[in-house]
Amino acid sequence: MRPKQLRECGICGEIRGVTSQGVSSCLCEGTTCRYCDIGRIRRPISDHYSLRDGAFWHTPYFGSMIPCRPCVRLAETSPAHDHGLPGALTADARIRRRLRVIHETVAALRHTTHLLGRNSSLDRSATGILAVTGSSGTWRELGFGGAPDDRPLYLGLADEGGELGEIADNGRTERSALRRALVARLREAQGLRLRPSGTTFGLHPFDDQHLTRWVSAFLRVAVAPVPHGCDGHELLADLTQRWQPPLTLGLGFESPMAPDLRQALAELEIEAWDA
Repeated sequence: MRPKQLRECGICGEIRGVTSQGVSSCLCEGTTCRYCDIGRIRRPISDHYSLRDGAFWHTPYFGSMIPCRPCVRLAETSPAHDHGLPGALTADARIRRRLRVIHETVAALRHTTHLLGRNSSLDRSATGILAVTGSSGTWRELGFGGAPDDRPLYLGLADEGGELGEIADNGRTERSALRRALVARLREAQGLRLRPSGTTFGLHPFDDQHLTRWVSAFLRVAVAPVPHGCDGHELLADLTQRWQPPLTLGLGFESPMAPDLRQALAELEIEAWDA
């Protein structure tokens, strides 16, 4: 049984806290993976509590050499994995290129972010990987606690006339996965009114405009092009499983907060149709 002084981190799902036996550090308190630059690994010379066996485990100083879990899974897809880790992460040309694309995309997303709203410099026709970020205060307003690092709140694919316009302008909530996720987190605090729409829910026009004003005030967006010859969906999955943005659903690699968000969205759909 978990000691009562320890708790599950709401961001990474690992155990953190202090007991008389030691200090348990979660992955959010760790460092970034040296192979992909965004996945999290345990901080060298730290301890963590394992629910599996109810014991503290130590990460030695050379723990910085260990890849993050997504990079380990990626290495396991290569024949070079037989040589052990890092093995394929440095020896397999295909995987080296995939990691290089991750590095370049992350650098592009971090380099240029735009405010939202009609007067922003954002190119509404931009296509590629879409990252929506917020300050630590915005993370707290959404109920996630402070931001653990510079990870985005949401990742998706931007295409012409797609979700980027729905996010940036006076979009309609029923057309945007991000807007619906924001409603799930902000509805009570912002007094947003639901209405049924198709197979999901939307907001009344005034409330849609109110949500757009909130988005414009508190969120920033970046779009990085998908390199030629790369699969945009594969790249999005590579980024999502490493960053685990809390408002992204449906890509197979979700944050520990995803089940609560999914349940909240289902309840909102029922409420909108019952109203």
